[in-house]
Amino acid sequence: MKILEKDPPLAQDCKRPWILVSLLYPLSHTGLMHVAMYMFCPTLLILSYRILFSQLPIGVVIYIVVFTLFIGYGIYYISFCVFDSTKSHTKARKIPEIYFPDKSELVYQYLLIFGSAAICFFPAVIYYIFFLQIDYIFWILSGCGLFFFPMALLSAILFDGINELSPIFIGVSIFKSFFGYLKLCLFFFTVAGFILFISICGIFPGFIIHGLTFYLLMVLANRLGWFYWWHREKLGWRI
Repeated sequence: MKILEKDPPLAQDCKRPWILVSLLYPLSHTGLMHVAMYMFCPTLLILSYRILFSQLPIGVVIYIVVFTLFIGYGIYYISFCVFDSTKSHTKARKIPEIYFPDKSELVYQYLLIFGSAAICFFPAVIYYIFFLQIDYIFWILSGCGLFFFPMALLSAILFDGINELSPIFIGVSIFKSFFGYLKLCLFFFTVAGFILFISICGIFPGFIIHGLTFYLLMVLANRLGWFYWWHREKLGWRI
């Protein structure tokens, strides 16, 4: 999913506080439809497995394929929200027909996001595999991976590949937009920490957690896309 326009048609500069813009981003007809879909459909899929798929000879395979495509579409839509927000849009939109994915594109986007995360956390994983320790070195490596992850994710989505995920490219991009990137990381990890908190504590029913998680992922996607919009000249990615 690449930005096709050299100079995309941009909305007017946002005059509202950026945090308010991002929190309100999913509150469109399309955005709320996606939140509702990811709030209720996981439970429906699990029920359908217990009632229908589990009775079929290859029911487990069918269920895994359907669930994988369902999650893949969610990842693709979040990626589209990042892409769309780079054009300074402030409301979640439906995916235009030109960008609507087929099965292979859903799987590719799934692997793309997983790949960007794997590259960032590869040192910490390798350290644990070799030393089987969760010590201060492991946490330092994990912290570095977390710090690099938002920029790596943005790069993977906008370049539609992992070719630009070298540590040098990511490091230079962070340096060019350092103070803005620190603000992005603070917001990114605060929201991600809240998602982790509600998931672990179980203070809400499962379907509420699913819907709220997807809502907040859309918020993060908007913030990530707007970060590129504000710093595109500094980054100089030419996409």
